[in-house]
Amino acid sequence: MGQTEGRLNFIRAYRITVGTVEIDASAGVGPNALRVAFTVERDHKRAPNNAEIAIWNLSRSNQQALSKLTVVPVSIEAGYADGIGVIFKGDLRTARTRREGTDWVTRVSAGDGESKIRVAKLAKTFKAGTPIGDVIAALGTSLGVAPGNLTQFRGARLKNGDATLKRPLTIAGASSDELERFCRSCGLDWSVQSGALQIREVGSPVGTDRGPLLRADTGLVGDVESERATETANGAVKGQQVISGQCLMRADLVPGRSLRVESREFTGNLVCIRTSHDGDSHANEPWYVSWSGVPYGA
Repeated sequence: MGQTEGRLNFIRAYRITVGTVEIDASAGVGPNALRVAFTVERDHKRAPNNAEIAIWNLSRSNQQALSKLTVVPVSIEAGYADGIGVIFKGDLRTARTRREGTDWVTRVSAGDGESKIRVAKLAKTFKAGTPIGDVIAALGTSLGVAPGNLTQFRGARLKNGDATLKRPLTIAGASSDELERFCRSCGLDWSVQSGALQIREVGSPVGTDRGPLLRADTGLVGDVESERATETANGAVKGQQVISGQCLMRADLVPGRSLRVESREFTGNLVCIRTSHDGDSHANEPWYVSWSGVPYGA
C-alpha cells in the first residue's frame, strides 16, 4: 500500500466477522454500535499471529451461533469512518460468552492459518537436479494456506549459491518444520499474514512497493524509541538497531513489509518486524498500533 498523507476524520470504525456472525460498525461507532475490544499480535516469524476479541452484549441468537462454531474464518477490519482495512484474518480457536458484572461478554480467540499449518505434512523425495525453487514451492503449497508471494521464489538459491539439489532430498514431516529448515538454508524467512504465505530475504522487506509513511502529520504518536538488540531474537540480530513507536490505527503496517519513519529520533526506511493493533471502540483508551522495525538500505 502506498503512503498515506492523513485522515479525513477520526471516528473509530470496525467490522468483526466470525463465521456467519458479523458485527458491523464500518460507517463509524455510533450510539447503537456494540462495544468491541481487540488485540492483534503479529510478527514475521513462523508462529501463527494471534487475535483476541471481546464483544459486549451480543444478541442471544449470535451468542448461541458462536457457541456452536468450530474452525471458521475470523476477520477484523479496523480504522476510521473514512476507511477500514483488514488487520487480521485467521481461524477460530474458541468463542465463549460469560456474564461479567451487568454485561454479557463474548471472548473470541483466533490464529492466523493455525488450523491448516498444525496438520500440514509433506512426504516426498526430490531427485538430484531439482530446482531449489521447486522444493520451496512444494513445501509452501503443502501448508494449505493461500500462496501469497510464493511464485516470486522460483529462482531461489541455497546460501552457497546452488540453484539445484546436488543429491536426492527426502522430506517427511510437518510442513512448517521442513519449510523453516529449508528457508534458513536459503537465507529466507517465512510467515503467514492474513491467511497467505509471505516469504522474504532475511534483512529485506517483501516486494518493492513503498510502505506507509509515519510522521507527525500522518498518524505517528509521539516520537520513536531507538535501541540495540541485546540478543538475536524477535527479528533482530544482536547489536542491531531496533526502532519502535506508536501510530493511529491503520491496516497497512504488516510485519515483513517496509515502512518509512520521519521523526526527531530517527528518519529512514525500516522492515517491520512486529505490530500490535490494540483498540476498544467505546473506551477512552488509544486506538493505536504499536510497531517495531529494523533499518534496511533502500
